[in-house]
Amino acid sequence: MKPGPYPFTFSRKTGEDFSSYVSDESGLPMVRLNRRRPPVYNPVTICQYGLDRGRHEEEILLKAADWLMRHAEKSPGGHTVWHYSFDFPLYGMKSPWISAMAQGQAISLLVRAHALTGHSRYSETAESALDVLFTPVEQGGTLRHFSDGHAWLEEYPLPGRMTGVLNGCLFALIGIYEFARSRNSHTAQKLFENVMMGLYAHLKDFDTGFWTYYDLSCPPRIASVAYHRNHFRLLDILWIYTGDQRLHEYSTRWKKYAGSPLCRIRRYIYRARYALHRETPR
Repeated sequence: MKPGPYPFTFSRKTGEDFSSYVSDESGLPMVRLNRRRPPVYNPVTICQYGLDRGRHEEEILLKAADWLMRHAEKSPGGHTVWHYSFDFPLYGMKSPWISAMAQGQAISLLVRAHALTGHSRYSETAESALDVLFTPVEQGGTLRHFSDGHAWLEEYPLPGRMTGVLNGCLFALIGIYEFARSRNSHTAQKLFENVMMGLYAHLKDFDTGFWTYYDLSCPPRIASVAYHRNHFRLLDILWIYTGDQRLHEYSTRWKKYAGSPLCRIRRYIYRARYALHRETPR
C-alpha cells in the first residue's frame, strides 16, 4: 500500500520552525548549536523537512531522501543508521549516537521516496534501518524493556538508563507502521504491536494529572506546551491506526489539560521548581 501525506504537520507550534535554520547549498536545513560552531546536520531535522515540505514539493522529499542515502552508515551489527555528529549533554549522549526517532522518520521518508520513484534502493535502506529498532540498546540498537518486560523505543538510547522520551517513541512507531503497511511486513507489524503494548502499559506514567511528562528521567521532565500538544496529536494518529480506545481516552484527557488555565499554571509551577534542580526542555 502506498503511503499518503505524512500524518503529522511540523510547524512553529509543534516546536519545529524551519525558517530558523541555516540552509546548505542544496537548500536542506542545518542546525546551529551555538554561535561558536559551524552549523551541522541533524538527521531528524532533515527527515521532518522532507516529510513536511514534500507534501507539496516532491523534489524536496527526494532531496532529503537522497541525503539519507548519502549519509547512511552501518552499525556494528550491519544495520543502516544515521549518526548524530554532535554531543547532546542533556542525556549524556556522545557523538556518534543514534536515535529511534531518526530511524523511524527516515523510514517514513524512504518509503515515500520508493513510492514516488519505484527505486528499490530506498525500500532496501528503509528495511535495513528498521533492523536497529529490533536491537537492544546494550547491543547498539534502540530497543529498551521496562522492568515489567514491556518494549519501548529510545530517542536517546543510553546504555544502563532509560530516558523514555515519549514523542520520540511515538514518531518511531509511525515509521514502523508505515513500513509494515507499505511492504506488508509481518515482522514490522509484530514490532509495532509489541511496542504499542508497552505504550498502553505505561501511558499512565506520562500523565501528571494536569499535564504530560516529556520523558521518564528521574525525576521526569515536564513537557513544554508544544510537546504536550504533540503528545496528544501523535496519540490521535496511532488511534486512527489501531482503533484502540485507550489512545483516544488519553488524548482527550491531555487536550483538556491543554485547555485549562489551572493546568497551565500548575505546569509553570512544576517547571519552576524543577529548574532549580535540573535542566528541562522548554
